[in-house]
Amino acid sequence: DLFKRIRAECFWIGLRNSTSSGWIWEDGSVLSGAKVLFNSPVQNCALLMKDQFHASSCEVPAPWVCEKMLR
Repeated sequence: DLFKRIRAECFWIGLRNSTSSGWIWEDGSVLSGAKVLFNSPVQNCALLMKDQFHASSCEVPAPWVCEKMLR
């Protein structure tokens, strides 16, 4: 499992809260079929933590999980 190898508890995943569209991915697509857990209106970025999306302040230091297109 990749997450166990990296040994981090949470990861940035490129998901942010847009006031007009709700939660959106970096490519502009809207999050569908999943819920982001949050407890503060200033939490505008989302982390992946234990198989769930958690809202967080965008300044929290955490490693990134990025998608890369295969050629």
